[in-house]
Amino acid sequence: MLSLKSYRDTAKGLPDLLNWAALVDDGVMLGKDGSFTAGWRFTGMDVDTATNLERNAMTARLNQTLSSLGSGYMLHVDTIREIADSYPDAESSAFPHPVMQMMDDSRRLFFESQGDKFATRSVLFITWRPTTKRLSKVTDLLFDHGDTKRVSLAQRNLALFKERMSELEKSFANVFSSITRLKLVERDGQPFDELLSYLRYSLTGQWYPVSAACTPLPLDSLLGSVECWPGFQPKIGEQYTSVISIDGFPDFSHPNMLHHLSLMNVEFRWSTRFIFFDSREAHQLLDKERKNWDQKVTSFRDKLLKNPDPKVDEDALEMVTQYQAAQNEVSAGRLNYGQYTSTFVLRHVDREVLQEVTEFVVSVLNNTLGLTCRVESLNATEALLGTLPSDSLYNIRRPLLSTLNLCHLLPIASIWTGEAHCPCPFYPMASPPMMMCTATGNTPFRLNLHVDDVGHTLIFGPTGAGKSTLLAMLVAQMHRYPNARVFAFDKKYSMFAMSQLGGLHLDIGSVGSREAPAFAPLADLDSDFEWCCEYIEQLLVLQGETVTPEMRESIFKALSDMRGSSRLSMTEFCAQVQDQRIKTAVGYYTINGRAGDLLDAESSSLSFADFTVFEIDQLMKRGDRDLVPVLSYLFRTIERQLDGNPSFILIDEGWIALKHPVFKDMLVEWLKELRKLNCLVLLATQALNEAIKSGILDVLMESCPTQIFLPNPKAGQFAKTYHQFGLNDKQIDLLKNAVRKRDYYVHQPTGSRLVDLSLDKLALAFVGASDKESVNTIRQLVSEHGENWYLPYLKQQHILEDDE
Repeated sequence: MLSLKSYRDTAKGLPDLLNWAALVDDGVMLGKDGSFTAGWRFTGMDVDTATNLERNAMTARLNQTLSSLGSGYMLHVDTIREIADSYPDAESSAFPHPVMQMMDDSRRLFFESQGDKFATRSVLFITWRPTTKRLSKVTDLLFDHGDTKRVSLAQRNLALFKERMSELEKSFANVFSSITRLKLVERDGQPFDELLSYLRYSLTGQWYPVSAACTPLPLDSLLGSVECWPGFQPKIGEQYTSVISIDGFPDFSHPNMLHHLSLMNVEFRWSTRFIFFDSREAHQLLDKERKNWDQKVTSFRDKLLKNPDPKVDEDALEMVTQYQAAQNEVSAGRLNYGQYTSTFVLRHVDREVLQEVTEFVVSVLNNTLGLTCRVESLNATEALLGTLPSDSLYNIRRPLLSTLNLCHLLPIASIWTGEAHCPCPFYPMASPPMMMCTATGNTPFRLNLHVDDVGHTLIFGPTGAGKSTLLAMLVAQMHRYPNARVFAFDKKYSMFAMSQLGGLHLDIGSVGSREAPAFAPLADLDSDFEWCCEYIEQLLVLQGETVTPEMRESIFKALSDMRGSSRLSMTEFCAQVQDQRIKTAVGYYTINGRAGDLLDAESSSLSFADFTVFEIDQLMKRGDRDLVPVLSYLFRTIERQLDGNPSFILIDEGWIALKHPVFKDMLVEWLKELRKLNCLVLLATQALNEAIKSGILDVLMESCPTQIFLPNPKAGQFAKTYHQFGLNDKQIDLLKNAVRKRDYYVHQPTGSRLVDLSLDKLALAFVGASDKESVNTIRQLVSEHGENWYLPYLKQQHILEDDE
C-alpha cells in the first residue's frame, strides 16, 4: 500500500494557533483549553468633564471588582481607534424643501473637507478556565448537588460562568457610562453574532457580520480562514501588521494616565491583557520578591561578619517596605496581582505607510512620561496572537502588576461621540443621526436627542447665548426623517424664516392679527367628550373656582345637551349650563369676555403643515388665564394629529406656564403618552431659577434624559443651581469658559460633550434670521414672490449670484 506520510504537511496553519473552539451559549465562547469567554462593548467616563474625586471613585469601584477575580480568570481590554463614519449620504435623508437640502449638502461638503475624523470604541472580555477535571471530580464526591438527573461537568462549569458574568456585568455597570453584552443580534431578518464579529476583527482588522448560522463549524476554521504570512511584519489577509509592546512604566500611576494614547489620529487596536493570580499565589510571589530585596539591604560581607553597624541600601530597604505593604493589601482583599501585557496592533496594505504610522506611534509612546516601548520583530506573530481574546499562552510578561495600577493604566475613559444612528426603535432602521457637529480634538459628534425611545429634551441658557439659533437649526435637521412633523411654540419670531420654507406660521394672541386662527375647544365634543368635560373644569380652576361634584354634574349635563349641535362655542355652553358660577367663570372665554377672541369659535379654523409654528409672545403677555387654556387646547389637538411618524413639539419659554397646577398632575402622563406616539417634546428656557421654582423640575429631569446647556460666563455664580441639574464643578467651569452662540453642552446619561454646530453662511441666513429687520424683509419677499421667496433672499445675502 502506498504510504501517504511523506505527502502530509505537519506545519501548523493559522486556525491551529487560535484558542477559539465553539459557541456554547449566547455570548459565550468555549476555548480549546477548556476556558469560557464573554465580551462587552462599553463607554467609559469622560475625563474632560469628570472631577478628580469622580475619577478616583470610578477607579476604586473598578479595582474592587477586578480584585475579586483570582486564578483562572483573565481580562482583555481593547481600544479601537478607527476612521469615523462620514457625513450621512443625501439619500439617507428626506428633506421636504430644497433650502433644507441645500443646507445639509453644504454641511456635508464642510465636514468632508475637514479630512479624516477618528472615533474610538472600547471592548472588554473576561475569560475563565475552570479547575482541572480531577479536582472537580473530587468535589462531586464531597458534595451532594441534590440533582435527580445528573448534570455533566461541562454544563455545571458553563452555568457557573454565566452566573459569575451576570454578577460582573452588574458591577461594571457601576463603573462605565454604558455597557452592552456582545451577543446574538438580528439585522434585516438575519441572525448575526457580535462576539464572533469582533473576534474576526481582532484577527484580521476587518469588520463584517458573522452569521450565527455558521456557528456549528469550529470557530478556529470559521474565523481563521484567512491567509497568514508570519514574519517581522505578519501579513494577515491583505494587510501587513506591526506590533508594538509597552515594556517600561513610571514609578507611580494615577487614574486615566494613558488616556491620551487612545486619541492618536491613526487607526490602531490597543490590547491590554491581565492574567489574574489568586490571593495565595500573589502573596507567595510578592514574598519571593520581598526576600530577594531583603537580601540586598545589607551586603553579604556584613552578614557574614555579623557587623553590628552594617551599611544599609536604602533603596532596597524601601522596596522591602513596599512589598510588605503590598502583601498586607492582598491579605486584606483590597488588591490582587497578575501578569500585564500591553500591545498596539497597527495594520495597512502598504508596508511603507505602515512603517510611517509605526514610527509615529513609537514617538508618541516614548514621549509619554516613563513609558518605554519596542517594535516586535522575531516575536511579532506571537505578540499578535497574545492580543486575541481568550489567549493566555502567547507573549506573557513576567513582571507583577497590582489591580489598582491596572485600573490606572487601562484605557477605559471615553470621548462621547454619540450614536452613529438614531437609537429610537420607532424610526426606520439605521436612520442617520439628527445632526453632525464638531468638537474638540479630531473626534466628531453625532447629535441624537433620543436616548433609546425617549427623546424629550430640556434646553437651558441665558439671553444671547444662541438658544433661538439652536432651536431653528434643530428644526431644519429634524426634517431629515421621512414624514417628520414639527410643531413649534415660538417667541419673538425666531423661527419665522424657517416656517416660510413650506411650513405654516400662526400668530396667536395678537389682537386684530390676520394670522390668528379661531379656536373651538368644544368642536370635537362628540369624539372627545371626556376631555371636553375636563377642559371646562380647567377653565373654572383658572378662574379661581373650586370644582364640586354638583358643578361637574352641571358641566356633564350641559355638554350632553350640546351633542349633535352645529353650535359648539363657549357662548353656547354658557347658554346651556344652569350653574351661575360656571356661567360667570366660563363667560371670561366667550365673545363678551376678555379671552373670547381666542376660544369662542363655533368651529376651528386651525390647520397644520409638516412644520407649524405658533407665535405665542403676545399670548404670554396676557397671563396664565389666557395662556394655559390655549396651550392645553393646542396640545390636545396636536396629540390627536400624531400618527406614529416622527414628530417633534418645541416649546420656547412658554413651558414656564406648565408650573400651573392644571398641568402638574397631567405632565408625566402626557410625556409618556407622546413617547408611545413617537413624539418628542423639547422645552427651552432662559430662566434656570424659574425652572427650579416651578415645582416640576424633578418631573422634567426624570422624563427628559437629554439636556443641552448654553454658555454662561456667570455659571460659577449659579453653581448651586447647576448642581441641581446634575452638573459637577468641572462641567460648570466648561460652561463658564465656552463661547456664546458657538458652543453647546450636550448632557445625556450615556455621555456629555461640548459641541459646535458649525453653521455656515447659508444656514445662518435662515436659522439666525430672528431680528425685526430680517423678519420684515422675509415678510416682504414672501408677499412679492410667494413660495419662491428664498431665491431673491439668497441673492440679497450674497449666497447666490444674480445669474443663478
